Amino acid sequence: MAFELYWIQIVYDRFPVLAAEQLRKDNERRASQIPPTTHTETSSPRSNIFARAVNLKDWQEFVRLPVFLSSFSISLLYLTVLSFEGTMLGYLKTLNFRDDFLAEMRGLCVITGLIGTLITVPLENMLGSARAGSWSIWSMVVCLLPVMASFYVFGPSNTVGAVLLFGGMALSRIGLWSFDLIQTKQLQDALATHARRNTLTALQFTMQNVADLLKYVLTMILSRPTQFRWAGLVSFLSVSSGAMVYLVYLKKERGHIFHSPLNLIRKIL
Repeated sequence: MAFELYWIQIVYDRFPVLAAEQLRKDNERRASQIPPTTHTETSSPRSNIFARAVNLKDWQEFVRLPVFLSSFSISLLYLTVLSFEGTMLGYLKTLNFRDDFLAEMRGLCVITGLIGTLITVPLENMLGSARAGSWSIWSMVVCLLPVMASFYVFGPSNTVGAVLLFGGMALSRIGLWSFDLIQTKQLQDALATHARRNTLTALQFTMQNVADLLKYVLTMILSRPTQFRWAGLVSFLSVSSGAMVYLVYLKKERGHIFHSPLNLIRKIL
């Protein structure tokens, strides 16, 4: 935590423009300050209705933006139990996997996630932001197929099933971390000049948090260890749906999803 705060402060000091907006808000707040009154103000029903109307207007505007599909796509990735968090770790403990082994597999996922971070910039430079995002999210879907095979064909307790489960989980982190960075950049670029970019950015985080809460609802419904594979299937379908939504975004951004054979030949030559 201290390490992160240290580097955040360095970036903040290195780029004074980051403080310009906060400085402006502080000046406006000081200019509009009035002497405190003795009575306590309470919000009226009319003001509450106005606040809800403004919030609805923000959502309507966000949905109309092209980047909304990209935001919705990454939000669907949060509805998943296929990550080394409490739910899946609890399930794996019921299968008698050792703590040290699970710690090693979790560390492996961190390493593959860092690989995804490192390849993001070269991938964007080679394919462009929209296509790089498609490659990343679909690579995640493909890497989760062995995980599904582990649940429904071999069984996670089987040696082959365990290799498919942990190998697929580790490889899927490459696409996940890469897509997360690419999509964040897409959102920042799309809202760079927007007057309420902070408000609209918060709406994406709202969708992500809702999907994350639904994950816990899912585990409450499918709470038995024998039902975990069904929670895994729902998670896989949610990730796949996110990838499909991203294809719609890609089609709108580029006008096509796949290059024609002639375009591929020209790129190779």
